[in-house]
Amino acid sequence: MKFPSIEDFKEIANSFSNKNKFPHCCGNLDGKHIRIVKPQLSGSMYFNYKNYYSIVLLAVSDSDNTFRIIDVGAYGKNSDGGVFSNSKFFQELNSGNIQLPPEERLPNSDIVAPYVFLGDEAFPLKTFIMRPYPRTQATGNADKSRFNFKLSTTRVGIECTFGMAASKFRILLKSIETSVDNSIKIVKAVCLLHNIIIHRDKREPELSVTNNQLNNNFGRLPRNRVNNRATITAINARELFTTYFLNRNDS
Repeated sequence: MKFPSIEDFKEIANSFSNKNKFPHCCGNLDGKHIRIVKPQLSGSMYFNYKNYYSIVLLAVSDSDNTFRIIDVGAYGKNSDGGVFSNSKFFQELNSGNIQLPPEERLPNSDIVAPYVFLGDEAFPLKTFIMRPYPRTQATGNADKSRFNFKLSTTRVGIECTFGMAASKFRILLKSIETSVDNSIKIVKAVCLLHNIIIHRDKREPELSVTNNQLNNNFGRLPRNRVNNRATITAINARELFTTYFLNRNDS
């Protein structure tokens, strides 16, 4: 899985802008539990809040529902925020070693905004990560509610990506009965094969997996917030997108 270049990120963002009307989006970000058998001498490190043993698949997907960046193998006891903050992807992104396209004008606008990933409330608000406004701020505020709606309807694509992968590779819907190292290799292989199928068959695969199966066997991570205090720069970046969507008739 080739790590996206600046040009790749721009291509991904253009696709999101055309399909979802959310410009400058470099990908949807989320994590899922992958059920495994209890590793020997592991204690509670892999035991998650849903009372089973798991490793975490942290992923970024594009508008075609393919995986573009994955991080596999974090302990099941960790939350999205904890997995993300400890991932090499975040550390490299936060340090500037991973380059996103430079900020530029949003389409048909004079608003200059950065390129970002979209996450839910478990992820920190950064200049390179957009998350929803808290419900207490969005309730009764049309501007912020509109932004939250645009973000959530775009970011749901990562849930579809996880579901499509589980529908094709049902090993993800039960405990992977091998070592942690082999489980990680299997999950990586599944992500690659999922991408190959999407690229070879542009028809959107049917989802035959139920929400109950997804929640119980391919579960969401707890929404614990870890180091989510936003900087003024990040808050201002979100305000730029909020203003942009307020003035758009097609959003």
